[in-house]
Amino acid sequence: MQVECENCKSLVAFEQNDTGKWVGRVIGGAGGAWLGSSMGIALLGTAISGMLPVAIVGAIILGNVLDDSDEMKCPKCKARIKIKS
Repeated sequence: MQVECENCKSLVAFEQNDTGKWVGRVIGGAGGAWLGSSMGIALLGTAISGMLPVAIVGAIILGNVLDDSDEMKCPKCKARIKIKS
């Protein structure tokens, strides 16, 4: 996909970057597991450890917060290009 840089007006090929999303998922999952390891979830007469559900929620939330897959740097002028949704 070709995208025009708003700074230097050149066409550049867009390459999706998922690094921020994966970093957010790992950190959110680890933080959620640490927080959830000390709590339990009781529902309908049964109880489970809260580690896995809280880790999944933490990974989803922080992964979406740190998602930068719609941004890239222009190779010519190094300006940030954000893809319009």
